[in-house]
Formats: sequence, structure tokens, C-alpha cells
Amino acid sequence: MMRARVPAALLAPCLAAAIAVSLAEAAPGAATDILALVRALEARGYDDYERRIRIEPPKPLTRMTLGEVLDWQARVRDAGAPSTAAGAYQVIRTTLEHLVRNHGLDRDALFERAMQDRIARLLISECGDPGPPSRHPAHGNCLAGIWAGLPLTSGPRKGQSAYRGVAGNRALTRPETVLAVLAGRPVTLPAGAPDRRAAAPADEEILAFGAVRLSRISSAMRGASQAGTLTPSIRDWSFDPYAVD
Repeated sequence: MMRARVPAALLAPCLAAAIAVSLAEAAPGAATDILALVRALEARGYDDYERRIRIEPPKPLTRMTLGEVLDWQARVRDAGAPSTAAGAYQVIRTTLEHLVRNHGLDRDALFERAMQDRIARLLISECGDPGPPSRHPAHGNCLAGIWAGLPLTSGPRKGQSAYRGVAGNRALTRPETVLAVLAGRPVTLPAGAPDRRAAAPADEEILAFGAVRLSRISSAMRGASQAGTLTPSIRDWSFDPYAVD
């Protein structure tokens, strides 16, 4: 049986693109994976934790179980730390608790590298499928609500951290970099460890982009309805409801 031959002119660009991506993934400091970008921006490694935490974990985070990490984060919060962010993806206790409960993660499983990567993928999945390039900016905005180092990729605050002005946070890369990774194109990762002088957002500020944020919007809308107005007055908003649109 004869097989159809692919013209060399058509094969060459595809092969060149595949080789370029493979080389980028193999080259130090380059990646096509959103997880690698987030790790480079958010933490110094899988055992890292938020700089304002004064209670050290009893052992490296990657050698602790999910249950042990949650218990340690509870002690950290009880001691008054504003954030419980831990690991390569700076996951706060409430988020980790949510993932354990809703995705059936084993509390006895180690909080090691593969588990932390899995947790990050679960968080990304909650932003939905990035879809075609036309939908990537909206997906990027959702990711910016999870990680302070990522910039908003569309809207009036494009290029800024969703948490700009909160504990000195700022975007640590450009929107074009995020969109390139979402499109599968290789990008150069920041050299060395990130600047951790800026503190991570407090736990409540992160939650404000999820259920708490929606609750505040609903509350403002109810207030407007009771006042007999069509939309809430600007004084009814305690935050910018369109920050990540």
C-alpha cells in the first residue's frame, strides 16, 4: 500500500516549530508551561513559604503531608500571620482546604513536587479551558486573580497585578509573556529567585476574587434594589468590581 508523501515545504515549518519548542523546554531559563512561569515568579522553590510567617514548618514542606501542612498553616494563622501562603505556588490554607475537600486529595499524601504541581493544575482548571487565542486574555485575568505576580492581560488595568497596592504587590512579568505561554510559545523565565521583598496578599484579599468577591457584589446589588436605584452607587462598593474584567 502506498502512503501519501507530505510535501517538504509543508513539513519543514511544522518540524522547525516542534524543534524550537523542544529546545526551549530543554534550555535553562526557558519554558512553554504556565506552571514553570508561576513558580519562577511566586517562590524560591517547593519548600518556600510567605516571608512574614514567623513559625517555621517542623520540616521541609515537601516532606510534610497535606494534613500536616494544613495544621501548620492553622498554627501560622492563629499566631497572627496575615498570610498562610506555602509552596512553589504560594497556596493559602483556605484554598488548600477547598482543594482537599472538593477534589478528594488524600490528607496523608505528601505535599511534594508532583502534588504541588497537581494542586496548581486544579487551580488553573477552575479558570476553565483557555480555548482559542481570542479567549486567552480572559483566562489570563482569571490566573492573575490566583497569583499576584501575574499581570492582568486585558482591561483598563492590563499589565498590573490584580493585587496592586496590596502589601506592595506588583506584576512580575508582562501580559505578552502570559499570553505567549497560553498559546504554547516558549518564553524566557526570570533569572534567579524572585524579589520577595513584597509580601503576598493576605488570605482575605485572595478570597475576595472568589466567593467573597461575588458575595460583596450581590450585597451591593441588593442594597441598590432596596434603595430603588438601578445600579449600586459608587459608595456601595468597597472594591473595584470590574478589576479583572
